[in-house]
Parts: sequence; structure tokens; C-alpha cells
Amino acid sequence: MSWAKADPLHEWARAQRGMFVPLDGAQMVATSKVLREFPRLVGSLNRRYDADAFVVALAETRGLTVVTEENHGTRDRPRIPLACEYFDVPCVDTLAWIRKLRLSF
Repeated sequence: MSWAKADPLHEWARAQRGMFVPLDGAQMVATSKVLREFPRLVGSLNRRYDADAFVVALAETRGLTVVTEENHGTRDRPRIPLACEYFDVPCVDTLAWIRKLRLSF
């Protein structure tokens, strides 16, 4: 048995298939552009953030807004908002997103 089959997160993700977007050619091209411009957006020691370039690329190719609590970052330590700004991808924090949707609790 592989570890993925025994992983509760893997099982949950399999049950939520509609929540995940399949990778397509346009996203692959956009991801390559993001990584060419911001190679340090992914870390060699910390693989936890390897999806950041894909998030920016998906938003760029689909005309979406990225919602994140990350700070802007710098060229040496880029974060999602910096890459979004460079590629003209809308990027907001959670509170701005709630306001934009006019949600109330």
C-alpha cells in the first residue's frame, strides 16, 4: 500500500474532485513564465510553497483573483502578491475578498 492511499488528506481530496482544477497547457506555459521571472517563488529546502507559481498562473489564465494573507515579499524572497502584481493578476487579502463579495456574518 502506498502512503498516499493511507493518507486521510488524500482520501478527502479524492472526494472533493470538483474543487481541483486540472492542469492544462495554458497554465503550464503561464507557470513557466512565473518561474522564469520569480525562480525563488519555490524553495529548494521548503517544498511547502511549491504550488505558488501554479496559483498565480491559474489566476492569470482564467482571469481570477488570488486571495492570500501573504505579505508582498521582495525580489530575493518573493511571495504570491509580488508575482501577482508583476503579471497584473488581482490579489487581495481575506478581508478585502469578503468585502468584495459583500458577505456578512
